Amino acid sequence: MQQFYIYTTKNLEAGDWNRVVFDGLYHDPSLLFDNDRLFVIYGNGDIRITELTPEATKVKENGIHRLLLSTASKNIRLRCEGCHAYKRNGYYYLFFIEWPADGNQRRRQICYRSKDLLGPYEMRVVLDDDMGYHNKGIAQGGIVDTKEGRWFALLFQDHDAVGRIPHLVPVSWRMIGLYLGPVERYQVNLFLLCLKLNKRHWLLVMSSNMKRINWP
Repeated sequence: MQQFYIYTTKNLEAGDWNRVVFDGLYHDPSLLFDNDRLFVIYGNGDIRITELTPEATKVKENGIHRLLLSTASKNIRLRCEGCHAYKRNGYYYLFFIEWPADGNQRRRQICYRSKDLLGPYEMRVVLDDDMGYHNKGIAQGGIVDTKEGRWFALLFQDHDAVGRIPHLVPVSWRMIGLYLGPVERYQVNLFLLCLKLNKRHWLLVMSSNMKRINWP
């Protein structure tokens, strides 16, 4: 069915939910709330953006509706999809899963960043790790912050017959300055978002009776 749905309620825990139906396929969508404007960002490889009305009831007339960016396609088994979009400190961040066909050939977490919603965007691989499990990369998910100001990414890892296992990964934001070229000597501000897999990484669900069910 070529439709896209948004559910809203005034009471998250006990309220009635209202469903709005949009015609058309919005693959792996993410809503982005930007001040008083609302967007849906979606797609596989070719990432599109459509502006909705602030009430999320329909596509905004004469609003933005266009290709936002095209992600890498060469030597890629699965192009970027599963967008999670955020705005933080004046930057727009778009998180995706990507699965390369070369290199270690495992899923990885990608982030695109821009100061302008419509780009241009710079790209970084922000997580490429399998935690020692059969080259099964951890990726596809969103980031959240706590009341204390700590940031985490909630991602998944494919554990074969067991299914997709959620992982909670601490997020560290760092800004770095990089000088490019010995002649021009101009400074470019780049971003580095580090998803740290170490002792502060938690596997959220793992049954002791199942942890080897899909191992050879």
